[in-house]
Amino acid sequence: MKKLLYLLSLVIVLFSGVVTAEQWEGTIQLWDFPNGADVDIWGEELIKEFEEANPGVTIEFTKLTWGGGNQKIDVAVASGMLPDIVLQGTKMKYIEQGVLEDLTPYFTAEEIEDFYPAALAGYSYKGGIYGWPWYLFPYHLYLNTDLFRERGVALPENGQWSYQEFVRKMQELTFDRDGDGEVDVYGFVYNVQPDFYDSWPIILSDGAKVFNQEMTEFTLDSAAGISGLQKLIDLEHKYRIALPNSAGMNQGVQWAAYTTEQSVAATATGVWGIGAINSQNKKLAEMIEEGEDTAGRKHFNLAVANYPIGNSGEPRSFVLNGGFAVFKQQDQAKLAMIIKFLRYATSTQAQETVAPKFHGFVPSRSSVSADQIYAHEQNMLLVIEMMETAMAWPPLIPDWDKIGEKIQRQIQLACLGEITAEEALKIADREVTRILKRMKR
Repeated sequence: MKKLLYLLSLVIVLFSGVVTAEQWEGTIQLWDFPNGADVDIWGEELIKEFEEANPGVTIEFTKLTWGGGNQKIDVAVASGMLPDIVLQGTKMKYIEQGVLEDLTPYFTAEEIEDFYPAALAGYSYKGGIYGWPWYLFPYHLYLNTDLFRERGVALPENGQWSYQEFVRKMQELTFDRDGDGEVDVYGFVYNVQPDFYDSWPIILSDGAKVFNQEMTEFTLDSAAGISGLQKLIDLEHKYRIALPNSAGMNQGVQWAAYTTEQSVAATATGVWGIGAINSQNKKLAEMIEEGEDTAGRKHFNLAVANYPIGNSGEPRSFVLNGGFAVFKQQDQAKLAMIIKFLRYATSTQAQETVAPKFHGFVPSRSSVSADQIYAHEQNMLLVIEMMETAMAWPPLIPDWDKIGEKIQRQIQLACLGEITAEEALKIADREVTRILKRMKR
């Protein structure tokens, strides 16, 4: 992938020439969603530094709201009154409408080598790159180390384990604590609610792909896809190590079972979980210091691990991308200045500076010194170590929202025991194929 992008960049630069930004002056409109007070302050300081280093250039910053920000972007696209840069602005519908810049020509060979593969893959579509990576949002397994210790179960070495080892350890972590004949603690809880793809790395662990390379054909109903889904189903219905009715629970109930009740030893979620648990522990410490009632609460000791490795022989985890989309520019000198700003804002030094202010920040560049920014956070160091093998999610394909909903519904029914793994993916194939055919018209 990186080699292909490098060659594309080289060819375009050789035949089109390099456009510099040195003579351009004017205003660049940057739209961004809230990232927390400390990060927002850092962003303001970064903009000021860039403006001082580039006299005549102004970065006009607009803070979007999570409630109405996407609608504001849609309105801007519909009206033709486009901003220049938008964080999280890379959407398939904008690529199809032709309003986003293909940034492939502007990545240097060094940058292509430096960005994690998933960071670029998350913005790649039909040979183009439609986003500039800033941070990554990975998903992994989160383990309650107190429960592992209580049962004498060793944590997976370097966070890696096979599916068989995972099942074996989860069996040891599923037990009746009080001797009343009922299971009190389960090994695992998972989420297959609509829009929650936390468990998909298990489904893909035997080597299945959701689509073919051209993204024109649904291929998850392959033998590898069926066996991968069966692996997830078996956790509850064969091995009895998953919290009963996991597939029917919402995230709030599952998270409470894992963190508050501590009746589950492991779950799958995003990197936000590390920050949430750290905040929970900090709150508990404050309550103890203030002499408040802490009955039923206890410190949560956490470890991170990769998803279990299936028949593919390779670890499967995925990341969501946080990065900048650039809307179409008429002035090539201005576009060059925009690229200069993005390069400055996402540089190795900039990422190392913002990371301590942005909890759960996983850099998009491999050159960022993880040891420097997370010297005392072993879980974050392990998360970053696992980035080299992570895959970008979701697939960058038109109508993914509809497609994902169709697939997820059948997966949920299979995990609830209402249909088989093969039936689920055959039904999904029919429904997704109809959507793909409509896209071709």
